[in-house]
Amino acid sequence: MGGLATKANIAHRIMSFSGSCDICGYLEDSDSHALFTYPIAQEIWVASEFDEQMWNGCPVSARDRLQQVAKVVEIPRLKEFLAIMWEVWNERNRIIFGQGFTRGRRGLAARAVQFVRSFIAFKAQSLPQEPAGECLSRASLWMPPDAGIYKLNFDAGSVGASGYGWGFVLRNYLGDVELMGVKQGERFSDPETEEARACIFAIRTVGAHGYRRLVVEGDCLSLIGKLKSQSIPNNSLGYFISDILSSLVNFDSIVWSFIRRGGNKVAHALAHLQSTDYRVRLWMEGGPSSIHSLATEDMCMFIDHSIA
Repeated sequence: MGGLATKANIAHRIMSFSGSCDICGYLEDSDSHALFTYPIAQEIWVASEFDEQMWNGCPVSARDRLQQVAKVVEIPRLKEFLAIMWEVWNERNRIIFGQGFTRGRRGLAARAVQFVRSFIAFKAQSLPQEPAGECLSRASLWMPPDAGIYKLNFDAGSVGASGYGWGFVLRNYLGDVELMGVKQGERFSDPETEEARACIFAIRTVGAHGYRRLVVEGDCLSLIGKLKSQSIPNNSLGYFISDILSSLVNFDSIVWSFIRRGGNKVAHALAHLQSTDYRVRLWMEGGPSSIHSLATEDMCMFIDHSIA
């Protein structure tokens, strides 16, 4: 919890930085204050089903409070408690970053609890059981970016007998889909070249929509390695990598990140999205429900993994 970007945590790293709360003016914007004691957090927790002794009372760190709760509730309830903490943090950031506030804020706790319960039911019915002692590695788990940054996942694949498919999804720090798209066409080249072309399609499209601070994530380790090192091979692939790198001037920041296929399934599903009609399809709202279900599953897995 010490990694949360509260003003108190930032003040420990930057001299003369004010550690007071931007919302209520409290002297120390600690993780405990941000998640439990500032007025909006209290409003959300009051509407939850958790006993007040679990979230109120003497000020302790968020980590200590979570450990205290873990001693008295079962794992499913602990997941619900953590999900409410997540909703409190998200609501705080919506206000600080000028995104307004949620109408019906008292319903956020119920929404968080329902989110966890739905995922547990979905996981029990649809997902294979993991072997005992096995857990997801960070390289296999989709994780939301920091506030103010957007995560762009892309992928490429073969479609039909000889066609290609490129897919991407752009999500914010809440895990919400901001933009997603797919392009399919004829004449699949080779896997790494198609991954590079899918990356070009993705970053150009989100750049054209005004997004400037990105974490760009793909499951082609060799391509991500070349982009990180800015290594341009002397072949046809080098042409596309050079094209990607030359596009960086249009962004404030881009960080390249590798993720295994299991964490890149939304972009993978978009690249293979039917029907194959060889055109660009973009969605800022709506879109295939199956894709949104996969995006929701990513966030559920992230929350589940956070307290495993």
